[in-house]
Amino acid sequence: MKNPDKARAREIQISGQLAETLAAHAVRAIGPRGTVLKVTDDAAASLIRATFIARLAETATKLANGEPLK
Repeated sequence: MKNPDKARAREIQISGQLAETLAAHAVRAIGPRGTVLKVTDDAAASLIRATFIARLAETATKLANGEPLK
């Protein structure tokens, strides 16, 4: 039987890496040189990035639950 503590630690590590990847993608996608949306105001860019990440999370949840995407 696998060590549940090691498995849990690995899942936590993977979750952290996923969060870092999402954050890096949001910074690349939205900002002064954004690949998806160019936003020059830092406060606005921060809010738009948070919304972008939230929408990605909503989509991931639907996929995980087998719900259709509209």
